[in-house]
Amino acid sequence: MQWWCSASAKAWTWAWVAYPGVWLLVLAFGATYWRVTRRVPASGGERALGWLGVATIWVSLDWPIGPLATGYLASMHAAQFLLVAMVAPPLLLLGARRGIAAWWGALPTGSA
Repeated sequence: MQWWCSASAKAWTWAWVAYPGVWLLVLAFGATYWRVTRRVPASGGERALGWLGVATIWVSLDWPIGPLATGYLASMHAAQFLLVAMVAPPLLLLGARRGIAAWWGALPTGSA
């Protein structure tokens, strides 16, 4: 077991490796998404998009994509980057847009 997937000099095997650091990060994303959207009326499709964004982060960072991307394949690293930077954020924003709007509406404007 390793804490986080990182480059190593070991030869690649298809043996599963646990990465609890990735699990904690995904758990933090999921908890934050749940907290932002729990009291806001949203359609099932919006909630599904948000949870798909959380799942995209998990799939792109955990085994086997994570270790392949960090130490073995540049093409897998590019795919990982695209998933984390171009796919997951729009899904999370589409899923949490009502929650974010409600939260921003609750913030004081500072005008008297």
